Amino acid sequence: MEPVTDGLLLAQDFLARLMAYDVTVHAFSLNWNYAPHSGSSILHPHIQLSAGSFATNRARRLLNASYRAMLQGRDLMAQWIHLEREAGDRWCGQVGSWHLIMAFAPRGRFFELNLIHEGIGSFGSLSPKDLSDLAQGVVRIFRFISSMGLASMNLSLFSPLRDEGSFHPMVSISPRACVGPYQMSDISFQMLIDEFFALFVPEELAKQFREGWENSWGLRNGAVEDPAVA
Repeated sequence: MEPVTDGLLLAQDFLARLMAYDVTVHAFSLNWNYAPHSGSSILHPHIQLSAGSFATNRARRLLNASYRAMLQGRDLMAQWIHLEREAGDRWCGQVGSWHLIMAFAPRGRFFELNLIHEGIGSFGSLSPKDLSDLAQGVVRIFRFISSMGLASMNLSLFSPLRDEGSFHPMVSISPRACVGPYQMSDISFQMLIDEFFALFVPEELAKQFREGWENSWGLRNGAVEDPAVA
């Protein structure tokens, strides 16, 4: 648990220094691909932290929704916590100020577990105890994932960087696994933050496809029509 806490404290310190150095930085993304099935042949025990002018897609939607609710006099995240705890179906427990809630529409192949802080603020405003409690919650989820026979997970943290007026810091965790025949990981943290990338430029691949239309990809008897007129 202590290495997780130390990693969060280090990330918090880095962001504080970065904000003081560069006033154009208004958002950050903290992610973690943990253990064997991390998209490579070696272990990935480290947190991945980036910052810039724009939030990731999911973070932007979450922050905007909370801000709009605040303008209407509502605390959206507090309502979420209250309703899930009252219903009990997806309620998983509490560690310090962090509430553990199973997502009703998980992004991952298995499940998605959220840790939501009960107070409004930012990642930078969390106390060392908050971070220690968060680490304890993360480790408990790791143990639960392990008990299901899974060895790896993705983690993403959502929080404003400078504005602390409407959002509760939140962490999402989803298990991951490898699928055959190449033993490639089924997901990555991009799934949790709604940011996806491709290894090839679609226009270039389309050009290659068109160039091989008759000889390589089509039926040589001419049964396939030209893509321009099909």
